[in-house]
Amino acid sequence: MNLRRSFVAAVALAVALPSWSAPFSSSPVKIVVGFAAGGAVDAMSRILSARLTEKLETTVIVDNKPGFSGNLGAQAVARSPADGTTLLMAPVTSYAVTEAMLGKATGFTLESDFVAVAVAGEVPLVLVTHPSVPVNSLQEFVALAKKEPGKISVASSGIGSTEHVAAEMFQQRTGVSLLHVPYKGGAPANTDLVGGQVQAMFATIPNVIGNVRTGRLKALAIMTPQRNPELPQVPTAAEAGLANLEVTSVYVLMAPAATPPSVLQRLNTDLSAILKEPETIQRIAALGVTPATSTLAEAKTRTHAVVARWKDVVKSSNIKPE
Repeated sequence: MNLRRSFVAAVALAVALPSWSAPFSSSPVKIVVGFAAGGAVDAMSRILSARLTEKLETTVIVDNKPGFSGNLGAQAVARSPADGTTLLMAPVTSYAVTEAMLGKATGFTLESDFVAVAVAGEVPLVLVTHPSVPVNSLQEFVALAKKEPGKISVASSGIGSTEHVAAEMFQQRTGVSLLHVPYKGGAPANTDLVGGQVQAMFATIPNVIGNVRTGRLKALAIMTPQRNPELPQVPTAAEAGLANLEVTSVYVLMAPAATPPSVLQRLNTDLSAILKEPETIQRIAALGVTPATSTLAEAKTRTHAVVARWKDVVKSSNIKPE
């Protein structure tokens, strides 16, 4: 009798659990990145796509669609079949800012046209300058900007990007005037910064960490409450004399809104498992990204919180598209 009960229980458990022994899809899965190759979002996506290929038993590729501050890529995903084969690695902070500034002109609504699959990581911003800029601290940078209003060029990955809004917040809280130079992604912006075509950038750490370590860029301050373990010598903005300047880019893997719950759960479970692997954690952390995991519900809640926060920031700070 006990044996029969054990058998029935085992069968019931097997029925209750998702059957994921088969490949996820007969077609390749695309993780769309709305920015040029080589940037922070791209680097994160490529680390995860390689492991997802193994987990899903389906080829997972990264598809770069730069333009319109990442919105062209997001538009493409929003209009794709809701079957889990086309996903978006979304720097939600950036998209939330753009949506708050442009409204329907973005071509999508973040919380209506997409569903959050999983939070993948959080990326602090750091103020960096070209070595030719004659400053070695945040206070010296502020003093120079006040001395030369509108002359210090500051790059971003596009109008409405996280880098752009960080620069706007910085100007409003210090009273300085900077010259904003938008690019089609963090990688080309970083290239011109290293080359001296632009002078400064509020950059995501993955975009600039290598050049900071080699001395090709100077890091003045981290935009988080705590120092970053990958750049421990760089003070926080508060430590450098500018409190309440906290900007991070939250990365969330997203799918078209009508994607079936079973597909979302498979993606969430496999991605969460990958983000707990020591090797993956180490590779992501080396970029300057803080890895994260979440349930589907937690990812939805976090996305909503980010959208709400930056909507308020854009409104209260009166940040406008250029």
